Amino acid sequence: MANVSIQNRRLPSIHQPLLYDDHRMSKDRQKFLIICVFDFAFATLLWLLSTVTKGDDWPGIFIREINIFEPHFLSISLFDIVIVCFLRMTVLLICFAWLRLNHWLPVAITTTITTLYVIVKVLFFFKKDNGSLPQYLTILAAFINAWVELWLLPFRVLAQERRNDEGSIESPPTDITVIRGIHTTDDEFRSALELSSDEEEHHPRLLSTNQMYLKLTDSMRSECLQASLAVETKAREILADAPNWKLLCSSPEIRYNDRLNSYYLKKEYFCSVKGLFDASWKDNVVWNSQVKNAFILNTIDNCTELVRIISEPAMNGYIASREFIDVRRVTFDKERDTYFCTYASIGPSISQKVPVIDGLVRGHNDVCLVKISPSDNGSIFEFIMNTDVKGRIPKMAIRTTTKSFLCGYVESLQKFITQNPAKYV
Repeated sequence: MANVSIQNRRLPSIHQPLLYDDHRMSKDRQKFLIICVFDFAFATLLWLLSTVTKGDDWPGIFIREINIFEPHFLSISLFDIVIVCFLRMTVLLICFAWLRLNHWLPVAITTTITTLYVIVKVLFFFKKDNGSLPQYLTILAAFINAWVELWLLPFRVLAQERRNDEGSIESPPTDITVIRGIHTTDDEFRSALELSSDEEEHHPRLLSTNQMYLKLTDSMRSECLQASLAVETKAREILADAPNWKLLCSSPEIRYNDRLNSYYLKKEYFCSVKGLFDASWKDNVVWNSQVKNAFILNTIDNCTELVRIISEPAMNGYIASREFIDVRRVTFDKERDTYFCTYASIGPSISQKVPVIDGLVRGHNDVCLVKISPSDNGSIFEFIMNTDVKGRIPKMAIRTTTKSFLCGYVESLQKFITQNPAKYV
């Protein structure tokens, strides 16, 4: 994602219909083209059904059906409907697959021509001898599919593509623009806000990740801040009740609350509070195998950031990659030497400004938190997770997978800390 060049992208326009010469076809456009092919295949199937049900000598009937030079062809055959569907499919594939046109005019023309021809066909074809169900369905399918295509293209396909383009074009600072590439050194893994050395000792850095920039108005920044504060307040209430949840595992301690659909994880690590915070939160993307990539979209204040997280596929690919647009907040209680980190998905007024990447599903995080506090032997790591992956997946499968994920999560974190003792212990 960070390597995608967007410098030559232009906004779609009726005056510039050929826009998609270098980048991948959108998933919405691919679905539309599949529907176009299905339209022709469906019409052909219905025509064959109407042909073979006309009599026992269906080979002879088939020859008469495709004889376009027959004087009464229009009144005895439905093969012309198949021809119309084939021509419409061909025109749409050329316009929207090969030429990559970005205007609805071609599909409007094909729909209009199809509609007029179907009306004429009905007047000439249907009579006392022609009125079987497959014949009716052939006519209706051609008519309905043409209008479905006209509805899909401008209101679904092109509208979504325009939103994606407007969100990824490099232009004045009202749009999303990539302002930094992928970081490769440890020194570059920093929050978008540079802190002084004195502040860094007791002020939490947020997320080590790649940098992006999303222009936010003052009202949007205020919305992000208020949302993060509300999440923090709710997280403290949830954490206080977590010891009463249903116990799923004792080592590590994992609990579940069905009403909140939340999981609670508690584990002791033999390292400092600061080291555990750096490893588990700031450098999470380094060792967490379920995080594919992470981007800072905007820094709200010293404690709050708007981020985009992309997850790896789960359940052997049954759950595809998800992306989350979250607001994250970190507070540090110096007296108690405790970090309290919260995150949750931001509302649609802001998240919809970030276009969904092709092939990803926009997931949703409810109130999630990480609390790191001192213990007699090291530090206590507490984690509450409430994630909706937005898919038709059985709840029991999600619960089993999440329990396994949390067990693997603490093991991976322990291994990462052990492998880097000088930095984290």
